[in-house]
Amino acid sequence: MSTQTFTTVKNPDVYFSVSSKDPLARRQTVIRQAEFDLWEEIYLTSTTPASENDWEEFTASLRAKIGVGKKLVHDNLLVMETLDWLPGFREIVVELGHVDMYTLRQIITATTCDTFWDDEHVRGLVDELLVDLYHPTKPNQSLPNVRTVKGKVTELLRQLAPEDDPEDNQEAADNPEETSAFDPPSHWVEENANGTFTTSATWDALTTAKIVALIRKYATENNVSFAEAHARLILDKPEISLVLNLYQAGDIAHAPVWMPGVGDLNRTDSTRAADLATTVRDITDARDAETDSYTPTARIKAYVEGRDGTCRFPGCTRPAMYTDKDHRVDHAAGGPTSPHNLLSLCRHHHNKKTDGSIGYLLDGYSGDVYWLYKDGTWEVDEATGPLSPKKANWLVTFNDIIQKSKRKPGPRRKPPKIPAGMDADAPPF
Repeated sequence: MSTQTFTTVKNPDVYFSVSSKDPLARRQTVIRQAEFDLWEEIYLTSTTPASENDWEEFTASLRAKIGVGKKLVHDNLLVMETLDWLPGFREIVVELGHVDMYTLRQIITATTCDTFWDDEHVRGLVDELLVDLYHPTKPNQSLPNVRTVKGKVTELLRQLAPEDDPEDNQEAADNPEETSAFDPPSHWVEENANGTFTTSATWDALTTAKIVALIRKYATENNVSFAEAHARLILDKPEISLVLNLYQAGDIAHAPVWMPGVGDLNRTDSTRAADLATTVRDITDARDAETDSYTPTARIKAYVEGRDGTCRFPGCTRPAMYTDKDHRVDHAAGGPTSPHNLLSLCRHHHNKKTDGSIGYLLDGYSGDVYWLYKDGTWEVDEATGPLSPKKANWLVTFNDIIQKSKRKPGPRRKPPKIPAGMDADAPPF
């Protein structure tokens, strides 16, 4: 498939803040480009180690020359190899010099799965997504947070992962000694040196999100730690009600369910989540809702959280459901309690805004936030929640992606293996 690329940013008026004309930004860009060039040269000019012993010698030599360990060598070379399969993303990284090696390593870890490596079509779609995320559309735009980018790549790969074959599932269940894929969720206990114990459990995304939300709610209402809340919920079995706002586009067939703190669920969990919903509301018109109260209504709050996704200070990833709802224009000064005047801010950044350390302007229609700093600089942050314009556009694109993936030619049938010397038409038939 052809990959859409933006190898030239034609409009000089759109750029990321890290690519601005600020002297510090320019110097850091030079550093990023120099590090990228170094590892690209190592990747292109080094002989691939043929054995473990050769690899040890190779990494030892690099450690002596540039002072890096074996793991960093491995991870950076994996970045360079993977970028060969993401040509559009690679070109924009080289052109703009806005993505450092640490960020590239984090992104590439999200692609280390069979879904990515086994399907050229999927690799092309990941490439398109990364190009879209790292191509600026506004002046002085905030660079995407690496955690957000990893989440979006993971969400895409979740949705494109092949569905399990029911026959394979049954076979695995009938032969548990041969597979652990269908074992119950894992749980284990580990003793610590100070005599305490650590208990751990592994669950699917939907179950985990519900458990975490219950723990947070109980801890907040009873002023106890998360650990104590966890224990009390299991041992005391208190009655506690929980409301989770899940988001799903109503105008796109089979759209994934978006869950706070998790992102888009895979197809199986999306179906489960939709089936568990007790109330379905259309809140798209809540964008223009308003209340005279200082406290937003549940409907307004759900809309703001769905628009923002996280705390809106650039780089902060605290889920919006755990943030304050800040009035940009104070309510006492006539500021309305409406999505046009409300923003999700974690308590730390809310306090920074309140004491005047930072300020912002909010575009209530696009959800864009223009952050203003004391030194006179500014940057633009885009909303990333399921109700944000960018997410809505992505869902339309994503739906097209899913439909295209369903129309892909299937794998070619392999010819039967015929032992040497046997006639192809000979028995057994």
